[in-house]
Amino acid sequence: MILNVNSLPLIDILNPKFMKNFIYSNENLINLIYLKLPEETFKTCKNDTDCKYFNINQECLLCKEDLFLDDKLCLKKCPNGKFISKNNKCDKCNKKCRLCKGINNGDCDDCNFPYVFYDGNCLDHCPENTFKIQISNQLICKSILRI
Repeated sequence: MILNVNSLPLIDILNPKFMKNFIYSNENLINLIYLKLPEETFKTCKNDTDCKYFNINQECLLCKEDLFLDDKLCLKKCPNGKFISKNNKCDKCNKKCRLCKGINNGDCDDCNFPYVFYDGNCLDHCPENTFKIQISNQLICKSILRI
């Protein structure tokens, strides 16, 4: 559905239930909100910060290019346990993942203890015809070789 967001009232733009039906970029949405809110509520950051926009409490809402927002801070990379989401924010991995590229269990790159890593997933136990082995600090499942 094509949406002319300029014609929407601010209350609709800030309503996730309403906006979930539309495709938009986070930066375009932030820019639109910026235009609709009173100037004292939402300001452009000074050039000496990594933040592009912040709210009245000086909390960052959107980082400059090539930086990622994590707990109101702009970082060059997301910390362990978080991944870069589509809106350039650091979102939490699945609770089983120590490192990940997305929110689902199948997006894991490494697991939190005591989970074992197998085919991108963090599992409670190794699947049939595999065994658990520790390599460095990671528990992984290896296939049993049949002769």
